[in-house]
Amino acid sequence: MTLRSELTYDPETDLFRGPAGATYVECKFETQNPVMIRVDRDAWSAKYSGVQHHLDWTGFNLPLQVTDALKEAATIKLHKCAPSYLSMVRHMGGSLSQEWKRNGLPQLGDFSTIDDSSLVALFAGMNKHAASTFRELYRTLAVRSLGGASIRSSTLLAEIKLNECFSGALPTVRRWDTAKGALTTSELERLRVHLQTFPPDESDHDHFIRVYLRTAVAVGKRAIQLLHAPADALRAYSEDKHHQKFILIPGGKNQRNEAPGLWPISDDLYEDLTRYSERPEVTAAQKVFGYFFVTPLTTQSRVEGPKHSGTVTPLIRGWLQRNRVISPRTGEVLKVTTTRLRHTVATQMARKGYSKGDIQAMLEHMSDSAALAYLDAVGNDMTPALERVDEVLGGIFSDLSDAFFKGKVIERPAGKISKPIARPDPTNIAIVGQCGSAESCPKHPFFSCYNGCPFFLKFRDADEDANRTFVQKEYERWRSSEPSATQSKALDDFARIERGIVEASQLGTKDND
Repeated sequence: MTLRSELTYDPETDLFRGPAGATYVECKFETQNPVMIRVDRDAWSAKYSGVQHHLDWTGFNLPLQVTDALKEAATIKLHKCAPSYLSMVRHMGGSLSQEWKRNGLPQLGDFSTIDDSSLVALFAGMNKHAASTFRELYRTLAVRSLGGASIRSSTLLAEIKLNECFSGALPTVRRWDTAKGALTTSELERLRVHLQTFPPDESDHDHFIRVYLRTAVAVGKRAIQLLHAPADALRAYSEDKHHQKFILIPGGKNQRNEAPGLWPISDDLYEDLTRYSERPEVTAAQKVFGYFFVTPLTTQSRVEGPKHSGTVTPLIRGWLQRNRVISPRTGEVLKVTTTRLRHTVATQMARKGYSKGDIQAMLEHMSDSAALAYLDAVGNDMTPALERVDEVLGGIFSDLSDAFFKGKVIERPAGKISKPIARPDPTNIAIVGQCGSAESCPKHPFFSCYNGCPFFLKFRDADEDANRTFVQKEYERWRSSEPSATQSKALDDFARIERGIVEASQLGTKDND
C-alpha cells in the first residue's frame, strides 16, 4: 500500500508524484481514510473494504483517443468516488466497446468524430448502470472541454431519462420480484419469528447473522454501513432501562464523510446486540478490527478492515437453510440480502402511509426517485394478493401458520387458577388461561400472551370468538385516535394478536379431533 506521506503533491494537476514517474490520485471518498491509486499505467487497482478492484484499460476495444479521454475523466472522478468506482468503469468500458463495434463507429478519433444520433445509440444500447457511468464521465469531459465532448451533447444525454429508458427505477421492487424485491408482510413476519428466537446453543456465526439481519430490518441501512458500524456502536443515554436505545451507523454514499447517525432500536434488539458483543470470541475480534459486526478472528476473511457484503451473503444463505426459513409466497427457502431488507423497510414505510420525504430521509438518498419506486410498489396492480390489506384483521397474515401462538392449550383446572390471564374487556371479562412462568412479566397479560409467549397456557374452553371481537374493538379504538401515518402500524400489531388467537383456536380444535 502506497502512503500519501511517501509522495509529492503536484498542485497543477491535483495529483501526487512518486519515484520513476509514478502518478497517483488521492481518493477521498472517506476523508479520514484516503486511498492512493496509481493512474500512470494501463492497469489500475485499489483495495477497499477488503475487496480488490481492478480496471485494465487495454481490455477495451475503443479508439485510443476515446480511451485516453475516459482515463482522464475517471481520474477526475476518483478524487471523490469510492475505489469501487474502478469496477464500475471497467463494466462501463466493456459495454461501451460492444456498442461501439455493433454500431460500426470509427476506430480513430475522439468523441467529436461521432454525431449525436450515434452517441444516443451508444447510450441506449448499454444497460442502465453502464449508461449512468458513461453519462457522468462524458459530462466531466464536456465541462472541461476534453476528448471532443461537448456541453450540447452532454445536455442531450442528460435529457434521456434512465427511468423511462430502463423500465423505471428499482424495477425489481416495482415488480415485487421474489428474489430481489421487497419481502411481503407475511415473508417478513416469517423471518422475524426466526430472528427473535434465541437458541441456547447458538454459535458465534449464527448469532452474528441473526443480529445483523435484525439490525438491517430495524434500520434499513446498506451492508457497507452496517459492516462499518464501530465496535462501540450501541448507545443508551439513561440509566432507565426503558429509555430509548440507539445504534451508531456511518453514512452511505454522499453522506459517507458526514458524522455517523444514531438510529433508534428496540430494547429487545439492544439486549440481543449486547449479548452478541459480550461473546468472548466476538469481543476479541471487535477489539482487533474496531467494528461491531464481526465473526471470530479464526474465520474473519481478512486481516484488516470490516467484513464485506460478499462474505456475509453465503453466511446468510446457510443460516436460512439450516433454520428452514420458508417463504409463504414461493414455498422455498427465503432469499434474503441486506439490499432486499432495505427494500422491505422502505416498502413497509410506504404501506404504513409515510411520505416520500420520510422514505427518502431513511434511505439517505439525494434523489426521490427511489422513494417513488416504493410508493409505486404498494399502489400498483402487481402487488401480491397476500400483501393487500383487507377489512379482516388477520387477512395480511392468512398464509402464516403456527407463527404467533407459542403457548400450550390445556384443560381448565378444577380448583384455584394460578396466575390467571383475563380478557380485559369490561363488557365481557373472562379468564382465558394462566401464566406458566415462574418469573414476573412486565408485558400486557393478554395481548402479549397470544403474541408468541411460550409460557401462556390457554384454556381449551376459552371463548376465542369473544377474544377476537375484543381485539377488533380495541383496534378500531386505536385507529380512531392515532395519526394517519401510524394507523397501519397499529393494524400490524393487532393483526399479530388476532392471528395468534386464530392459531390457538385451531390448535385446540386439532387436539379435540
